[in-house]
Amino acid sequence: MGYCMILMYSEFHIAAEDVPKALKAIQEMESRVSDRGSGFTAQGGHVVSRNYAWVSEGFSKIKSFDRIMEEWRWEAVMDDDGNVDEIQFLGEKLGDDEQLFEAIAPYVKAGSYIEMEGEDGSRWQWTFDGKQMVGKSMETHAVGESPADERLVQLRTEAEKIVRDLRNKGESFTPEKLADLLEKAIQESWG
Repeated sequence: MGYCMILMYSEFHIAAEDVPKALKAIQEMESRVSDRGSGFTAQGGHVVSRNYAWVSEGFSKIKSFDRIMEEWRWEAVMDDDGNVDEIQFLGEKLGDDEQLFEAIAPYVKAGSYIEMEGEDGSRWQWTFDGKQMVGKSMETHAVGESPADERLVQLRTEAEKIVRDLRNKGESFTPEKLADLLEKAIQESWG
């Protein structure tokens, strides 16, 4: 299961002096996995532990930026001076990639972006302004899609915004809380 995606285009840069800071930011993510990881282990229908989707436990012990990025299913291509000047997606499915890029965003050069395409033809970009990562959806639609399909795209976009806002505030949330917030947003925007 999962949502397949591929890398379409990217311009991604981290200066050599910021690479150790970006490594540390990723290592520190492991201590927050219980609040933010979307992956989990279940027994008897109950979640017994959380993890970042498609990432092995213990990644915080990895000591090199290129290796920790590989653990997250991304290849950081570095030049001879230690600058990251390219990124490649090594995985197959969407995981907690957005959280990874939120963590390292302060160290990514302004103007960098990563454009992805999902299995359903939807496209999105993760863009960086030198301080934070900004998710920018670029949905595509096939000819003949119904207005209901447009509403589903709007609903998904609104849900992504709500989740991003909660995460930016450091708030944990349950599916019930997300559903309540989404219902309120729908009532406000759709009447």
